[in-house]
Amino acid sequence: MKRLLVPVCIVMLYLAVMDCASKPGKQAEQKVVATPELNELPAVILIDPNGKQFSTRSLSGNTILIFFGASCEHCQREATQIQKNLKRFERYTLYFISMDPFPVINQFAQEYGMNNRPNIRFMRADGASVSSSLGYLQTPTILIYAANRKLIKRFDGETKVEEILKFL
Repeated sequence: MKRLLVPVCIVMLYLAVMDCASKPGKQAEQKVVATPELNELPAVILIDPNGKQFSTRSLSGNTILIFFGASCEHCQREATQIQKNLKRFERYTLYFISMDPFPVINQFAQEYGMNNRPNIRFMRADGASVSSSLGYLQTPTILIYAANRKLIKRFDGETKVEEILKFL
């Protein structure tokens, strides 16, 4: 009987050790946390002309974010090119985003003939949310997002409209 007891004890001890050794691995598997997608819409706080604030994360559909400065010559040329090709942007909602005050933004929209367009919005941005979400931006910066909220293409600096249209 004692001879049988020793092998049984060894087997039980082996099973107990293996069970303990396998638990940390199982626990580690259960603790896997989903990481956010790198190319989701950024968390930039936008302010509409009425003072309402919302995040770019709440935007839906095909979206183009255009970060601009009203006095920036590169942005002005970009706006001229976009305005000349508005028909080709119809499937997208364009958000022109600036940190300029609204009178300056509104003047820009009017000057480039893009005010009162159904698919174009002019917004102010919260500077802190821009820098924390996107870092330093040169103007203009254009981010094109598909309806599934995934980044299609990013353009930093003045870009010919023909290059932009390739990604629409």
